[in-house]
Parts: sequence; structure tokens; C-alpha cells
Amino acid sequence: MTSDEAARAASARRYVARSDGRLTVRLEKVLALIGRALDFPGVRITVLDEHLQHTIGVVGPALSRSLPRDSAICDEVVRTGSPLGVPDAVTDPRFADLPEVLAGLTGSYLGVPLHGRESLVIGAVCVTDPQARRLDDEQVRRMQTFATVVERVLEIQRRAVEQSDQPVDPADPTPRVALGPDAPRLLRAAIDAHRIEPAYKPVVDLATERLRGFEVTPRWSPPGRPTDDARWLVPGARDTDLLLALDYATLAAALPDLARWTTTRPRLTVTAPMSARLLADDRAPDRLTAMTAAAGVDPLDVDLLLTESAQWSPTSAAAIANATALRDLGFGLHLQDYGSGWTALDQLLWLPADAVKIDASLTAALGTRVGDALAGGIIALARAMGMRVVVGGLSSPAAADTARTLGARDGLGDLWCPAVPTSVADALVANGVEPAWSDHRVER
Repeated sequence: MTSDEAARAASARRYVARSDGRLTVRLEKVLALIGRALDFPGVRITVLDEHLQHTIGVVGPALSRSLPRDSAICDEVVRTGSPLGVPDAVTDPRFADLPEVLAGLTGSYLGVPLHGRESLVIGAVCVTDPQARRLDDEQVRRMQTFATVVERVLEIQRRAVEQSDQPVDPADPTPRVALGPDAPRLLRAAIDAHRIEPAYKPVVDLATERLRGFEVTPRWSPPGRPTDDARWLVPGARDTDLLLALDYATLAAALPDLARWTTTRPRLTVTAPMSARLLADDRAPDRLTAMTAAAGVDPLDVDLLLTESAQWSPTSAAAIANATALRDLGFGLHLQDYGSGWTALDQLLWLPADAVKIDASLTAALGTRVGDALAGGIIALARAMGMRVVVGGLSSPAAADTARTLGARDGLGDLWCPAVPTSVADALVANGVEPAWSDHRVER
């Protein structure tokens, strides 16, 4: 085995480990969406180490959770690092004798690489059909978009395992540079020392491409690691009050920027992630009011994006009372993750919210019959209830245009730019975002 393959296999092994139940459920929902969007009955996530292919997520039939690499079509994807389309596996001499083809499970195959944290190919996400199928470039492009969603969920799952007490694999030749079980303590120290910095994702009007505001994310530089999203770095914090403390720190860091921006751009908004634990705290309305007053910010310019919504009951009297109090003070309330299956419709019906945010996994399906039907249903329900819709994870003009046509008002994603530091956000406030399609160019 070459040193490069040893490093790749070591990276792959880090994704075959004890899993988080809720993240496993999310992977299953993403897989189901991929299958429905592309109209394939079989969908798999595979991770390949030195010798074996491990199937860590599957919709539809599969031969085995583990099988030798040389018996798996996904091995070709991993070896080449490129997408692979097999319209007719039965007549393809490379794959005709493989067990899944001989068993009649795979007549056609389309797979794209999955990359791990080390930027090495760890496996593949693939769709299969027992029948031969015509494959095209648009299906490949869509699968690559879905792959980025899968990679993010797998990385969160890996971080959760690393920050548990699970021992390090002694056969792993690559030293671990990830945060370990001490991560929550390090994050708490960073919060207390005011070392959380804001980064901003532009929120854009889909009809005009005018800048409406920013969604803020917390940036942190842990010891020995590059700066990254603090919520992303410490997934274990989501079940504790530490996440709420991080969210307050993030908003506090962003408010001075918002105060400065609104002197020249009135009604520019900042959307801040906020753990739904906030709704259980009767002191939250007063605390947020004090924070905005101290910064000279109007609460009308602050939207709270409620995360970890599974932690509260939509019929909780205390949650509804606190949500109502926040809205009465002027704060906007947004519900997150619509389309991922994490946010229940009963929360939309009970909570006095202003907007819903469609999840990136559903955004990846825009432009397909199933994706448009799901997104269109969510958008229609939200608009009927007087709520606006924000679409996250937009990466192509076609997806943005579909979201606009379906009735979404705002969007964000790499189509315009990723999260940027304050200095770049200042320039966006002054000059506007670069239009993603020229006929939508307007004065800011």
C-alpha cells in the first residue's frame, strides 16, 4: 500500500464509527430525498478503507453492510476520485461479474466521490436501479450538490465521536488534530474571553438580488486548529446550555456591526442562530432587549433563527409565551431546517414565527419534480400563514430562480458568497452583492 492510500484509508476509517442517532436519521432523510429527486429506488453512502466497503447509509436493497472493495462498484469512484455513471452494468465488462450485478440489484449506477476533512476521498454516494438507465450530466451535477450535504452531516458525526470518550484507533498513522473531549471546556473559555468572532453570509432578495442583511455565524480559533464555525466544531454543545451561551456571544459580537451598518442602510437585518432553549428562559426577552439597547440597535433589525428545535414542545405554554414576548418587542423569529425533517410542521402551526428557512438538503433537490413539490408545499403553507421564506444553500442561478418562482422571498449561499469577515461585509453593505445573473442587477 502506498503512503497516499494509507492516509486515505486512515481518513476513511474516521467516518466508520459509533454514530449519533439524530444525525443518522438526518442522513436517512437526505438519502430518501436523493432517491425521490432523481427517481432511483436505491441510494447508498459508502466508506472504503484499505480492504472493505462499509455501507453506512442505505435506502433500498443492499447485499451487505460490508464487502470486499474489489466486489464494489464504488471502488472505481474512490480509486479515480471522479463521478462514475454506468448505464448498463450487466453489459459493462468492468462490473458485470460483481455480486450486486449478478444478484440483480444493480442494473445501472451513478456515484460521486465523498471527501473527508483531510480533503481525501473517503467513499461515495450513489444511486442504483435494477434496470438499465440513461444517465446525463444534469444527474451528475445534482448528485455532486447532494454530496456536499452528505459530507457536512458526516463531518458533524465525526466530530461528535471525536469529542466523546471513544479511544483513538491505534492503527491510525495520522495524528489526530481534532478537538477531543475537552472541546466544551475550551469553547466555554473562548466565550468568556470574548474570542468568538462574527462571520456574515449575505441574505439576498431573490427578485432583485438586493442585499437584505446577513446571517451571522460564530468563528473560533481553537488551540492548534484553524478558524472555523464554533457550532460546527463542537457538535456536542447542542444538548447543553453551552450552545445558548455561544449564541448570545455571537449576537453580542454582531450587534456593533449592525448598529454601524444601519446608520447608512436602515432596515438592514442580522439573523442570528439561537438555540430553542431560549424559549424556556423567561429572562430571554429582557436580556435580548438590554443587549440591543446597549448596542444602539432596533430589535426590528434582529431576527433570531431558532435551532435545535427538537428540544422543545410546540404546545409548551412557556415557549409560546416567550416567543410572543420576543415578537412583541420587535425581534423576528425564524424556524430552521424545513425540508430536512428536523423541524415539525406542528411547530410552524403553534409558534408565532415570522419566517421559515428551507434546509440545504431540500435546496439541492430544487429543479426536480419531487424537490419542487416539497419546497412549493412548504412555501405555500408559510405564505398562507403570513410568513416569508428564506432558502439556504443556494449554489446555482437555476436553483435560486426556481426558489423565486415558487414564492420564496430571500436566499443565501455560495451563489453569492460564503461567510465573510466584518471587513468584507462592510464592502457588501457599501457596494451590494455581485449579481449572480446580470438581468437582476439593480441599484442597491
